Amino acid sequence: MPTGNKKLTDLNPCPLKACCNIWGQCGNLLTGTTKDYCTISKSTTGNPGMSSPGENGCTSNCDMKIVNNEKAPDSFKKVAYYESWNQDRPCMHVDVRTITSAFMSGWTHVHFAFANITSDYKVSVQDTYGQFKNFKGLKGIKRIIAFGGWSFSVGVDTYTILCEAVKPANREAFANEVVRFVKDHDLDGVDFDWEYPGGSPDEPGNYLKFLQLVKSKLPSDKSLSIAAPASFWYLKQFPIAAISRTVDYIVYMTYDLHINLTETKSSLAMVTKAGVEARKLVVGVSSYGRSFKMSSARCKGPMCTFTGPESGAAKGSLSKGPSVAVKDYDDKFKWYVDWVKEGIDAALDAFMKVKSGEGNKYIDCEWTAPNSKGSGPCINVELRVPVNTPKAANRRFITYKMRDEEWFYEALLASHEIEKDWVEWKDNADHDICICPNGPHARDVDEKEPNRFAAGPICPCEAHAGFSMHKNYPRRIQDTSKIDVLNPKAIIEEAIPKTDDLAELLYETYMDSLNEDLDASGADAVTAFSMPVFMLEDAIKSIKSVKEIGEKQKETKTRELVLSILSIVFAVIP
Repeated sequence: MPTGNKKLTDLNPCPLKACCNIWGQCGNLLTGTTKDYCTISKSTTGNPGMSSPGENGCTSNCDMKIVNNEKAPDSFKKVAYYESWNQDRPCMHVDVRTITSAFMSGWTHVHFAFANITSDYKVSVQDTYGQFKNFKGLKGIKRIIAFGGWSFSVGVDTYTILCEAVKPANREAFANEVVRFVKDHDLDGVDFDWEYPGGSPDEPGNYLKFLQLVKSKLPSDKSLSIAAPASFWYLKQFPIAAISRTVDYIVYMTYDLHINLTETKSSLAMVTKAGVEARKLVVGVSSYGRSFKMSSARCKGPMCTFTGPESGAAKGSLSKGPSVAVKDYDDKFKWYVDWVKEGIDAALDAFMKVKSGEGNKYIDCEWTAPNSKGSGPCINVELRVPVNTPKAANRRFITYKMRDEEWFYEALLASHEIEKDWVEWKDNADHDICICPNGPHARDVDEKEPNRFAAGPICPCEAHAGFSMHKNYPRRIQDTSKIDVLNPKAIIEEAIPKTDDLAELLYETYMDSLNEDLDASGADAVTAFSMPVFMLEDAIKSIKSVKEIGEKQKETKTRELVLSILSIVFAVIP
């Protein structure tokens, strides 16, 4: 029985200070804070433990608001997890260096997922593709090494490693190994993603003590963070309030939920009620989707089942699912690869534009012009030419000497997605524009290709025009077969067959509507399907026009058309 100022409801509170209803139930399995558990409802008699008919009523911790939100974060954070295993996919690989090209969007931290922990609690990284080396070389962004993840936490061969590593007998050695790794590789912090402690009663406490030990050993300029589930069922095992006082921030996995609004807010209310300051939370947004196949498409109740144990849903474009090879796609899309290859020199010119080009930051130059001469960083090049200088005397020379090769190619990859292996260094003359007079030597515009001159005698002024000679200048390699450009044909081939699924769903919805079995109005169904249908229609029209463009169109709008087609296909086809 309660004594003093205690109430009956204070004797056995719900974990995480979740709402408790009149039946003694703590929230729900998802967020612990829903109106079914958190709404105060009194009975007509006012007796304790009673509620109005049809309502569960809340007896303690009944707030559903986000709390602990008085202080602002020390700094803004936008965190990305880099999947190191993406290089094992058949296509759509991501180089970790390209994340800096998104820095304008506000990325502040990148977590390298994941380092390996051996059975003797040593740390290692399998850097088959050189991505960890590239990760360590990133500038202007916090580089965090991450441990754990779902597969490591539940895998038959690895699920016991974290459980054992945080035990008193192994805790000190494992903490020392983690801190050593961070220091040796000059990283900015460490992140743990254990999914999830609680398999035995001592795991949550061991995890907290381990984190406290790591924090005490890390240099003050290195951060410590964890990933935490946004589910009451899993989070209730965490001593999350104490952990939040230990770590610098918590990546809160507000995804894998039913929708992305109500439950995200509810889960934020749950964790802040549990004692976590809102300023310590980084709200998670996933870049992947979950799918399953229902046993019956007509089932709509809570007892509906789905096929298994593996998902029966249509496989994604990166899987080894059904594929249709249609030769006509080669005719439609082969020019896209050619366009990318032929655009490399133009991209290099933009990257190396005198003074203002990004590439000039990493190269030294020597230059001469009719009225200037000098040497130093290429951003300082001055090619002054006096007014009325004869064309024959208007010669400018720039010799390039690499100063910071690694940064040069990182910037080139980030800004233009051009690989180092696609570039060679050679002399390149850039002739001044020569406007030919009318007459027998005039060069007519080619009617078929307006941007090119028709073949004809050399215009007299071309032999005497000025030029800029760029010595040791980056150009596209001659053997373009060595340039590996992803042809979108492969992605389209994977995606197009999935249109059958959309058609089947349309038909089933139509039949449900006729039979009045549809769990929505006809207007809602029309609204839901209108966008994918119209987008597919637009994609089909665009694809038909591609072949007409063929080899003729090499300018920006060609690429925009392809990207438009792909974005539409990805948006409407699973």
